[in-house]
Amino acid sequence: MYKITVYNNQLVYIKWQGIPLPTECTEFLTELTALLDNAVAPLAIISDLRKGHITDVQALRTLSNLASHPNVVGSSSFGDTAGTKVYGGVFSRFVGNKNNHLIRERLSLALSDLEKLKPGVTQNIDWDSLIKDRD
Repeated sequence: MYKITVYNNQLVYIKWQGIPLPTECTEFLTELTALLDNAVAPLAIISDLRKGHITDVQALRTLSNLASHPNVVGSSSFGDTAGTKVYGGVFSRFVGNKNNHLIRERLSLALSDLEKLKPGVTQNIDWDSLIKDRD
């Protein structure tokens, strides 16, 4: 349902392949929390929401709390479905008026957001291959 990949101990890439069940949300939040707790340096996070995203409101609230984890520089997500906009909006409301946790329609905008937060963090990654659908 989701895959978490860390690049260069600086960037976390999360790719969703569908709408997770509540148990999958719990598993995801546990895995992400452990990753952040054990990070050697603050991480930027990018989420690919084109094919899926969290819809559980409590899980979104927990995720928004992780946005202020000391090992999070900021995050940006991308996807243009109606669900992404709705549930991304819920996440944004929980996070509040912070410019370091944004929901974008396109990958290029999300990458630009992260580069502003942590210059060089998205470099030397083959994004075309990474976001290519392999279903």
